[in-house]
Amino acid sequence: MAVNTLVTLHNLPSDDGTVWAALFSNVETLHKAGTQHNWNTDGGPLHYIGFKWDAAIDGMFRHALESGGNAGIVFDVGARSELALTAAEVLSIAKGEVVPLVNYAARQPARGNEQVYVGEPAIQPPMELVQAVKLILSTEAAVTGYHLRQVYIPEREVMPHLILDIETAAPEAERRRISQRVGQAIHEVALPPPGYLDITFNFHGT
Repeated sequence: MAVNTLVTLHNLPSDDGTVWAALFSNVETLHKAGTQHNWNTDGGPLHYIGFKWDAAIDGMFRHALESGGNAGIVFDVGARSELALTAAEVLSIAKGEVVPLVNYAARQPARGNEQVYVGEPAIQPPMELVQAVKLILSTEAAVTGYHLRQVYIPEREVMPHLILDIETAAPEAERRRISQRVGQAIHEVALPPPGYLDITFNFHGT
């Protein structure tokens, strides 16, 4: 693609009138979404480009997210691994702030020969994190247990990341409220690399 080329992206309109950007982790998922939404490039086959996260946010989406032009970004729309992040969540991640990803690890299907490793953290989680999680979850009657684990998918990740596995039969709305409380409690906690926590529900054994 030539420098300074003007590109018009396919977006996802919402029922509330907002527009969401669409990004994909692999070409297969992109093509399936393109077929579903009748996406094409100038009437021909759908064209796409690959880029790193920081280049996408800073170079393509930051202005639209900050101005309200895009309500957020949907990753892998239509797939089991679909994840929708609001503009505020995307911009927070771009600034290195903690954003709980609710049940995202549990929704990630293994592809092909991929291995998903789940176990005890190789490095003890920060005591500040452990205490903050305990303080919040001990006040939630619907939570029957929780465990800090780590998950690692070698084909997709450079290193393992922490997950907070919460045991509960609470409905989806309550789970999101609980995850938001945890996110607020650990907002200032320095997490070990890669620097984020995936909050999951009833993940162990899935």
